[in-house]
Amino acid sequence: MSEKGAHFRTQTDTEVILKAYEEWGEKCLERFNGMFAFVLWDRRRKLLFAARDRFGIKPFYYFWDGDSFLAASEVKALLSHPLVRRTANEETIYDYLLFGFQDHSAATFFRSIQQLPPSHYLMIDTQTGKMKTERWWDLKSNEPSNGKNVDINDAKRRFHDLLADSIKLRLRSDVPIGVCVSGGLDSSAIAYLVEKVERNGRQNHAGSHPSRKGFSCCFEDSECDDRLYIDAVTNGLSMEPHKVFPQGEDLWKDLEEMTWMMDEPFRSSNQFSQWTLMKLISKNGIRVAMSGQGADEILGGYRGYASVFIATLFRQHKWRQAWHEWVQTRSDERGISKLMLTGRILYGLSPSIFSNAVPIMERATGINLKMKSREFIDAGFLQRHSGRYVDRLKNQHVNWSNVRRKLYEDLFKYSLPQLLHYEDRMGMAFSVETRHPFLDHRLIEYLYSLPSSLIYRNGQHKWILRQSMSDILPEVISNRKDKKGFITPESRWTKMGAAYMTKLFSSNSGMAASPFVNSKKILNGLSSNVQKDAYSQHTDIWRPLNLEVWLRKFNVHT
Repeated sequence: MSEKGAHFRTQTDTEVILKAYEEWGEKCLERFNGMFAFVLWDRRRKLLFAARDRFGIKPFYYFWDGDSFLAASEVKALLSHPLVRRTANEETIYDYLLFGFQDHSAATFFRSIQQLPPSHYLMIDTQTGKMKTERWWDLKSNEPSNGKNVDINDAKRRFHDLLADSIKLRLRSDVPIGVCVSGGLDSSAIAYLVEKVERNGRQNHAGSHPSRKGFSCCFEDSECDDRLYIDAVTNGLSMEPHKVFPQGEDLWKDLEEMTWMMDEPFRSSNQFSQWTLMKLISKNGIRVAMSGQGADEILGGYRGYASVFIATLFRQHKWRQAWHEWVQTRSDERGISKLMLTGRILYGLSPSIFSNAVPIMERATGINLKMKSREFIDAGFLQRHSGRYVDRLKNQHVNWSNVRRKLYEDLFKYSLPQLLHYEDRMGMAFSVETRHPFLDHRLIEYLYSLPSSLIYRNGQHKWILRQSMSDILPEVISNRKDKKGFITPESRWTKMGAAYMTKLFSSNSGMAASPFVNSKKILNGLSSNVQKDAYSQHTDIWRPLNLEVWLRKFNVHT
């Protein structure tokens, strides 16, 4: 900007946005890298212009009735205005209760409030009174049909360099930056690259540099605990480790406050791990933290991706490679049976047959084939919104491979948007800004130009990340096969909250008779599980529970 003659009074990003818009108009967005959400008034063109970053890292909520426009980064800010009604959005609630979906569309849990989707801008022409939203950036799949023409070593170097440069950009700060260390591949790669980038920087700039602080969630429950891997990372770096041990009792104490900070119900008690982690980071005086969010969605990190990759190979008639990956996946994927893996692959080969068959079989048998959670939801509410299951399976990228479509869906619709929602709100609750090196558009655009075989290979998820970091990461991390993430001992924690939930859903407790849930069956389910000392339905119960808390906390009209 300076070389074009722009004069800056400050060193803030805000002024850069204004100068960039003045120079390039709405096309200025294409030149930005990172997270943002803003609205500005174009006095010359009489336009209100608003935009959100490519992946929706930062929130943007708005109200528009054709006359008044309100915008904020939090729903609760809009609710304070008398024009904004607190009426529940039944379609969004249905998707949340049945599928656990959230932030998968422009709709919110409030009918009168919308959110600007990721990589979209909004423009209101005050002379005509018309508003339009438009996508200003999108991914294109340039996946080569023949991966043999790709230089693998060059691809690994390029991936490594792009990720390192993304980290270098995101290390710019006026305050110390911490690192979230989960013990998984993603956060470990960031931690090691942060030190490598800083070490290279110190070679060019003399002076001492304090050790970086790392922050981790740990549990005494071995099924949830990752201290073995966390210590392998922090012990290999000049990093000062900080650990927190979330407690179930505190979940029930903080639940209402968490719901208030989230603005909307959240998916499970797993988010409490992140809540306590952000609290720990803030207590240590850190205001910016590096996060590995987004790696699973761009590198096929979830377990379900294995079957999608293998199904794609079958569809491409790569029989030998598909068989090889099936064998490798069976030996590497823990807890997945041959039957389950085969079933998932068959679904990947013919998703339309399955999606069309499910509602037909449900209508014929009256039995839900997908979700146990249906029994806790009001029957009339379910009937009013039946059919949305098929709608959610539609995908506009019909010419893409199964792998690319799945990655794209999770990146922009079903996975990452809600995870970014949770992380942003919990971080901001404790004045912590999280930064996401894996969500650099240059890195992701490059990945979409590579064959899928470099993402999933030899039964390993995130193959190119593992390979590009193999000479840096400890072997116990780079070869790690299991995945935990932000999990909690949900069964035990649900038992701790049984009294709280029983009181919440009792008939004399006010809003428990909401038109969305079946309070009687929830209470029966709680009673049954308490007697059995087993909580196989804890996830199914959680969503109605958190919905009920949200309805009361925000005084929502149903």
